[in-house]
Amino acid sequence: MDIVALDADDARRVGLMLSASGTTDVVDAHVAVCALRRGAPVLTSDPEDIETLAPTICVHRI
Repeated sequence: MDIVALDADDARRVGLMLSASGTTDVVDAHVAVCALRRGAPVLTSDPEDIETLAPTICVHRI
């Protein structure tokens, strides 16, 4: 697990992602941005939230 700061570049990416998806969860969007950048899967209890933000991410329900 990594802790990634929400810097200005990621904040812009998050805002664009939220706007495009019509959603409002900044934390989910930052997780999606980080996963896309790394090509990493996401482990979450709410896979639908991440899939709405970024349908190409591999998401696993835990």
